[in-house]
This record gives sequence, C-alpha cells and structure tokens, in this order.
Amino acid sequence: FLMSRGSTDGVTFMQIGAFDGVSGDPLHSYISQYDWEGLLVEPQTYYFQKLEETYAGEDGIELVHGAIGHKNGHRTLYTVSDPEADDAPHHAGQIASFDRSHLVDRGKGRAVPEDRIREEQVPTYQPMSLLRKRDILDLDLVQIDVEGFDNEVLHMLDLSKLSPSIVQFEHSHLTTTEYLEATDYLISNGYQIATSSKQDTVGSQRP
Repeated sequence: FLMSRGSTDGVTFMQIGAFDGVSGDPLHSYISQYDWEGLLVEPQTYYFQKLEETYAGEDGIELVHGAIGHKNGHRTLYTVSDPEADDAPHHAGQIASFDRSHLVDRGKGRAVPEDRIREEQVPTYQPMSLLRKRDILDLDLVQIDVEGFDNEVLHMLDLSKLSPSIVQFEHSHLTTTEYLEATDYLISNGYQIATSSKQDTVGSQRP
C-alpha cells in the first residue's frame, strides 16, 4: 500500500485499541517517522496516560479516552489491577475486555485471579459519529486490536463511506464464525484478505 502511494507521507489513520502507542504497535514507527495524522482510541485510563506521553507534542494526532461501541454512552471494561506488578499475569495490560470471561478463561497458568480483576466504567463512542464529529472520513488505514471485539467493531464501520485502503484487525481471539463474518464483510466491500501475522488479518482494497 505504501509503495503504491509512492510515499509514506500524508497517511490518515484510525487506531482502535491504541494501548500505550508503543508495545506491539504496528503503526508507531510510521507515525513517528513520517508524521502520519490520525485518531487513536484507548479505553484504559492508565495506558491512555502513557499514550498521551508517547505522542506528546505530535501534530496531527488526536487521542480519545474511551472505547468503540454500538452507541455513545458508558460500558464496563474488565482490566487487571496493577498490570505492571511483578506478579501480574503475562501481558496483563493488553487483555482488557468488555467480556469478563476473556480474563478468567485463558487456560492453565494464564487465567487472571478473581481478586486481580478490576471494573472500569469507560465512555463508548459510535465510530462513525466519532469520525463525522471530527470531519475525518477520508481514511487511508484502520487498525483494530480490541481483544475479541474486533468483528463487532469492524461491522460498526461503514466501509462504503470510509473506504480506507487498508483495514487490519486482530483475529487471534475470534471464533471461526466471527472470523468468517469479519472477512466476509471486508470481501463484500471490495477488499482482498491476507494474514499479516499470527495474530492479525489485513484487508486491502482490490486494484
């Protein structure tokens, strides 16, 4: 996609589930090096503060503290308390979810203890209204990483109006049905599908 553009400059993106903007982030180096402009959404208060530190002073970057939802409002997010403590579960900060079972049903040795699960009320934003409010409908790229909520978030995006050249989502926490729904939605909107990593699938607009 970038090579076909002839330049990595001038890219506009939306990143849903931005975390701290660095850890395992596929966009960070491009944003920093090529001055990409975009909207980054992160619900966890602790990591949103780190995200603010990551992009402090960056022009063209807008941060939204909240989550993507079917409607504007609030919703309970389940997180791990003290995620960076020595005894915290592996990748504790990156397993926050609207689904409590996502934290407790992680398999032997990976489940989050009940006393470490924290509830946080977070604002939710319908993505199309969020983009319209900021007059950002001309997107080049959408990046989604929301711990098993990816298919739902993808379907909240009206791809016929946004038409980003690239859409990437995390598939590793999706059921087979959810994955097929996600890829079918992209294919029906003119995208070709490829696996970009063990965790992610990317859709690119057909030539």
